[in-house]
Amino acid sequence: MNRKLALPFVLLLLTACVRLDTLPPGMANPSQTGGSMSFPDVDSNGALKSLHFSVHGYLDADMQSVSQRAESIYNKIGNDTGLYSYMAGNNYTIVLYRDADEYLRKTNQQAGSKITSSSSTIYMYPDPDNAAQLAHQLCHMVLQPYFGDSAQNLRWIVEGIAMMEEYPNMQNADQNLYLQSKQDHLRLNPIPFSQMTFANPVNEDGRRTDPWFQQVDSVVSFLVQQGPGSTFGNFLNELRTSGDANRALQDNYASKFHNMTDLETAWRSTI
Repeated sequence: MNRKLALPFVLLLLTACVRLDTLPPGMANPSQTGGSMSFPDVDSNGALKSLHFSVHGYLDADMQSVSQRAESIYNKIGNDTGLYSYMAGNNYTIVLYRDADEYLRKTNQQAGSKITSSSSTIYMYPDPDNAAQLAHQLCHMVLQPYFGDSAQNLRWIVEGIAMMEEYPNMQNADQNLYLQSKQDHLRLNPIPFSQMTFANPVNEDGRRTDPWFQQVDSVVSFLVQQGPGSTFGNFLNELRTSGDANRALQDNYASKFHNMTDLETAWRSTI
């Protein structure tokens, strides 16, 4: 990664949070545009503003914790993907409901849901497992607009990055279960890349035990490890503009991979 470019980004993320008390209670989030679905805000007029996030909530301690975690996750996504410059000017809202009851009542999500998003807003409530799901959601919110119309055809990359960032934010017990399940699936029945890159799962409900999600996590993590974040960022940029993974690999990883077949062979040697 180019340290001269990355350092300002990291330093900016350390900017202190500022308390705001000017948000009208009960209003739907004003950041929703273009007909995107939005949900009711919290019944409070307080928010905590940081570099990239405005957290609407009730308790200062909860808002502070979520704000700091969100900035830390966002920083890691930027450095891991090399997209820190693209991400630097983005801003998001996090609506932090009081508890699960308020979350489910206002978002109409199914029981068991803990976090959802719409446009540039994330809706959640304080919960120990929400850090992992927050990381996954933030990846989608960054990558969907980044890839635009190509995002659906590049789902293996999008979900691979999302799972890669979700894993370190899981609780320890969940990490162990996920890692063991992933190792078992990859060793016994790895999915050919010709199938992996064209698969399009219906939903993400069982992603932590799904072989496809586990494999794209492994493949993307392997590719990220092959060079600094700027190399992977250049790969993503070329993939976004050309849609040609073979060409993007050739242009950015020529000393290691010339195409997806080379990448598959190298990756398989590590599992």
